[in-house]
Amino acid sequence: MERKTFNKVELHSRLGRLPTSSAQHSARRSFSVVFFCKKTKVTKKGKAPIYVRITTRGQSTEIYTQCQIEPEKWNQKAERSIFRDKVSVQVNDIN
Repeated sequence: MERKTFNKVELHSRLGRLPTSSAQHSARRSFSVVFFCKKTKVTKKGKAPIYVRITTRGQSTEIYTQCQIEPEKWNQKAERSIFRDKVSVQVNDIN
């Protein structure tokens, strides 16, 4: 079986993409996911909602995870709960 090689333009056309200029090609493409506790929205029960911020190509979106935790139990640097009670373990499993 003969192995065929394609140049960059042929490959892009076969994949249905147009070749990009060198400036666009070298542009940084990033994707990040960050979990955080919104301490500004604490409920009457003393719990704050946990959100996830997804950023790709400079556009970010915040999504509520349907989880709440006491703000003092949240470690933002680790993006996790620092306690080991039942609720904290469940929150950490979701993250």
